[in-house]
Amino acid sequence: MTSNQVEGGFKAALSNPNTSDSRKQEIREALDKGETPAPNDGGHENQRLGGLKAAINNPNVGDDKKAELKQTLESERSS
Repeated sequence: MTSNQVEGGFKAALSNPNTSDSRKQEIREALDKGETPAPNDGGHENQRLGGLKAAINNPNVGDDKKAELKQTLESERSS
């Protein structure tokens, strides 16, 4: 992904009614300074953990892989 695409995504977030006012302010300030705003990391981690849970419950995933995913999920929760 190019820097122009990343910047365009942040500019789109400014128009998104689901983006919080505080996040919009962070994006505006960073863009005004010519910087790339820091990503909101919490969402990505939640999506990753949700994907692990979904795979564990997927009947098309083998038992060996499910056991591996459960172990990964448990180690993530304990850290």
